[in-house]
Amino acid sequence: MFMPVTFLLMWITGLLSLAVVGAGSYVLWAWYQAEIQSDVWLIIGILILLWSGTGGWISGLFRRRGLDEPRAERGSCVYRIPAPDGSELQLEEYGPENGTALLMTHGWDLDATAWYYEKKNLGHRFRLSFYGIFRALVCPASPRMANTGLSGLRRISRQY
Repeated sequence: MFMPVTFLLMWITGLLSLAVVGAGSYVLWAWYQAEIQSDVWLIIGILILLWSGTGGWISGLFRRRGLDEPRAERGSCVYRIPAPDGSELQLEEYGPENGTALLMTHGWDLDATAWYYEKKNLGHRFRLSFYGIFRALVCPASPRMANTGLSGLRRISRQY
């Protein structure tokens, strides 16, 4: 799926989730303030909030798992390259040593499962390198490290 469409759908889903929590909270508040007299509304409000808090977990229990579900896996080579301020850039490598090198960067997927199928399908032919762009560029340990993620990658590529 095209990235902006995915982001838009996730954003809309997040807004709908907030609306459900808000509706459940409002129903409970209105019942507590005696604006709503029926105890049925109390039960509805409680059920809405319970579904909001545990709905994903409950739905996950009934979801049929596929044969090849993505899972987080670490490569055989994981490097942690220290920066001058104490933060670290993590680099993971998969595949044969003599394979053609591919540097893979992710967008805002903050989970190692984002590359599961690429590792599986390309890892036997190519030397795949993944690095943590989020921690390197967005969450630096200090403000002066905010723009050093890419220069850290240059250092890595020269070292290895």
